[in-house]
Amino acid sequence: MMKKKTSTLINPVFLYWANIADYTRLLCLLIALWFNSNPYVFVFFYSLSHLLDLVDGYLARHFKQTSRLGAVLDMIMDASGTNSILLVLAHLYPSFLLIFSLLILLELSAHWTIMMASLQQPSGSHKKQINPILKLYYQPVILTSLVAGNQLFWISLF
Repeated sequence: MMKKKTSTLINPVFLYWANIADYTRLLCLLIALWFNSNPYVFVFFYSLSHLLDLVDGYLARHFKQTSRLGAVLDMIMDASGTNSILLVLAHLYPSFLLIFSLLILLELSAHWTIMMASLQQPSGSHKKQINPILKLYYQPVILTSLVAGNQLFWISLF
């Protein structure tokens, strides 16, 4: 007896809840950038985009829907969000253009390095570390506090 071959146009990983949260993060970020001349709209949607970063990790673990695509998508959204506000800040503070440009390069190269290193690991996660300093850094309370503090700093400059 032959099995019926089924074909799907969309790989199920694209519809994981965590990935949908990341697509929503992208939409919020685009809305924030579109309305960057309105500080209230910008801050609301930019902040919502970063709050969804907490949600996507929860959804991935809760529904056991982790994937390499999700890990890469999450990192891309993290870097995109931070780099977006750095671009806006470079426009608002042109005398600091070089500093913001260097921070953008640092953000991109750091995320690229972490992403490449994590894709080489069997676990596929950069958060599963042996190094005690990185292990401490990736504790949820510490990581969340540092990321939130960083984003609040950028928002306060805006």
